[in-house]
Amino acid sequence: RACWLGLLGVVGSESTSKSSSGGSLVISTGGDPDVLIPSLVSATQAAPIADLVYDRLAEIGDSLNIVTDAGFTPRLADRWTWSPDSLSIAFHINPRAKWHDGQPVRSSDVRFTLQSTRDSTLGTPVAALIANIDSVSTPDAATAVFWFHRRTPQAFYVATYQIPVMPQHTRK
Repeated sequence: RACWLGLLGVVGSESTSKSSSGGSLVISTGGDPDVLIPSLVSATQAAPIADLVYDRLAEIGDSLNIVTDAGFTPRLADRWTWSPDSLSIAFHINPRAKWHDGQPVRSSDVRFTLQSTRDSTLGTPVAALIANIDSVSTPDAATAVFWFHRRTPQAFYVATYQIPVMPQHTRK
């Protein structure tokens, strides 16, 4: 069976030509995706679709280095700052990052995503992977601060790659 999905994700900070007005994304798979909520994806058919629909604060760069932040490139966040003790990372959300409906991406979306991912009623397989994240605070609409229980070489990877950001304003 073929799976067709209209792209509903984030418009990142890439430049687009004035003639570009969006479009459709068509993906053909050998089966149907199980779910398109990133933290619940378990079928191989859903993972590439969720990766195209939801964006991350930073993306793994060409070096494929996931130890520290050296191998990452900005995505929804245009920059980040580590605390001196490496127990927190403050991500500054790119002001041009917008959701498919034109709403700006906010730090509250990042906090909502972490809280949703941790919701025990969902039984997400990602829960164990993000256990070192204590919380996400939002000092303002453009800053999301990840707090960690302990320093680890892959803290940045966990904060960015394990938690594709979801929009809070669309929940009902």
